Amino acid sequence: SFINAMPLILDSSPSPSPPPAIVELSPASIRRREHHESDVVVVGAGILGTSLAVTLARQNRSVILLEKSLKEPDRIVGELLQPGGVQALKKLGLRNCLEDIDAIRVKGYEVIYYGNGVEIPYPSNAVGDDDNCNGGGLQGEKQDAVVNQFGAKRPEGRSFHHGRFIQQLRAAAMREENISLIESTVTGTIKDGWTGQVLGVEAETKDGRKDVYFGQLTVLADGYASRFRKEFIAHAP
Repeated sequence: SFINAMPLILDSSPSPSPPPAIVELSPASIRRREHHESDVVVVGAGILGTSLAVTLARQNRSVILLEKSLKEPDRIVGELLQPGGVQALKKLGLRNCLEDIDAIRVKGYEVIYYGNGVEIPYPSNAVGDDDNCNGGGLQGEKQDAVVNQFGAKRPEGRSFHHGRFIQQLRAAAMREENISLIESTVTGTIKDGWTGQVLGVEAETKDGRKDVYFGQLTVLADGYASRFRKEFIAHAP
């Protein structure tokens, strides 16, 4: 007897990929992207500008954050964060930005005179009555305190590379749904011709394209070399 068998044909073509997930943008996100309008425009994605943008975003405010260069800053500045700064980051929910940047714990100072050193630790009340001193803190966070010989907890600071810290803050901003971080150089403010109220800013991209951004509030946090300081503050800082 004969058995008629159908040949087995293996389909070597790849399985169809699932369609990409459709991400629905919020109305505020569409407004930022298409009309360049937000609740707040922040100029400068440094320590102040980025921290402020994240804080406002977590209050459900729409934020446009503008920075002329998103490359890691490469300059020696702000290498030591005092205990009060560590406390401020914790209160803002940005304490994790000190992780993975090779930050070094700082317990105080040491004065060396002719080879003899004297340690001067931070006092236990260096940051007031906060989590660092009473052993509390946010869940899952490391305590920024050291126990001395008497069992009392003293706060600690952090020393790190400024640029790596800035990049961590910017990464935190990019994770916020309410923030649009844009690389663009702000060239001027836009004012109401009648009242003088600042309505937003003019900017220019790296390829020379001019643009504008509007917000109910404009914050100029463009650093020590601010091009706008003299426009709004008469005295030198």
